[in-house]
Amino acid sequence: MSKTVGEILKTKTKELSTITPDKTVQDAVNLLVEKRIGSLVVVKENQELAGIITERDVLRECAKHPNKLGEVKIQDVMSKEVIVGRVEDTVQFVKHTMITRRIRHLPIVEGNKVTQMLSIGDVVKSLLEDSTQEADDLRDRLAGHYVVA
Repeated sequence: MSKTVGEILKTKTKELSTITPDKTVQDAVNLLVEKRIGSLVVVKENQELAGIITERDVLRECAKHPNKLGEVKIQDVMSKEVIVGRVEDTVQFVKHTMITRRIRHLPIVEGNKVTQMLSIGDVVKSLLEDSTQEADDLRDRLAGHYVVA
């Protein structure tokens, strides 16, 4: 059985960082730096998904209006059409989605609320752990060591 997004999220310790569309790009920059993260989920007052703002969005805005980050609203810069994942999605499915759509951060939704953020790093880490475990198991079998569970 394939590992799911939900299984990866059980091991994550970072809390979901959000911001509202009426805040400024400078507010987003401050939060991204403070939390040491690459994207923020933009949520409405009722915590429903409104969009996402990433480091790339901020850099594009810096190039356009370098001295106005404190004036430009997130709602004018954020990506409004957001690709999302669900806890029941397989790791292989989200890996494929993230690679083909060239996204590094995938908001995870339950119902109509964003509950967590999955990064491409989380996906790679999970796949590496699985590969390492499988290699260890195969080495044990070849060496005649049988683990009894």
